[in-house]
Amino acid sequence: MEEETPNRKRGRSQFSEGQRQQTQQATTPKKEFKIAPVIVKGIPNVNKILLNKILKNKTAYTKIENIFKNKHNLFIIQPSDTKTYNQLLIAFPTNLVPSEKHGIQVYAPSNIKSVLDTEKVAFIKHVDQDFSVDKIKHALTINGFKFDNAERIYVRKDNKPTKTIKVIFVDKLNCETFLKTGLKIDYLHYDAEPAKPNTQPVQCYKCCKFGHPAKYCKNVEICNKCSSPHAANICTSTDVKCINCGEQHMQHQNSVKNI
Repeated sequence: MEEETPNRKRGRSQFSEGQRQQTQQATTPKKEFKIAPVIVKGIPNVNKILLNKILKNKTAYTKIENIFKNKHNLFIIQPSDTKTYNQLLIAFPTNLVPSEKHGIQVYAPSNIKSVLDTEKVAFIKHVDQDFSVDKIKHALTINGFKFDNAERIYVRKDNKPTKTIKVIFVDKLNCETFLKTGLKIDYLHYDAEPAKPNTQPVQCYKCCKFGHPAKYCKNVEICNKCSSPHAANICTSTDVKCINCGEQHMQHQNSVKNI
């Protein structure tokens, strides 16, 4: 019988180790982020490396898991904690880069797709209810616009129709053209307005933290007045304190200061 050489032993050992590594990688669960991402749009001539350098040099406190850039040139910044999440939302446009010059926008939507979809949506206001949606669709078609849908907006409370029409176009180009030209129906002209994405961070009204809604919250309920662990409707404290920034105001996201 041929004697096994040390090289063969070593080769077999390396192969077995490689198999073990592949097995470990396959069974290792993918990391799940607990904080919602911050999405930045409109930064010219910047890649991930440069943005990483900007964030590292110009922010006093930043805990970031990763930075992504997708094919739509949107930067997705994944913060590690609520403090970094708030800091990026509030400080990013003004403290890091000149947003007025470049038109930089910072979003905190529930998902990235909602930002892209907003770029294809426009509204026509003051459209009398005598004009049916079918007539508006016909006007869009004969004016050369390509759209997916047009619908009249209704008041949710009593389901009454308004004078506002929402139009969803097939792409951003059709929407931008529509915003410049408006819509002509017979001899009447209607101006168009762009849809505005929700830039407010998602805030939980159970624990008052940012990054998740209340229905998914597993934290202890926090009073939105004094930040103590009890419901707000039974609070007897005269103190007012924000659990996110420590300042003396209620737990409303519009009041949270730069931390």
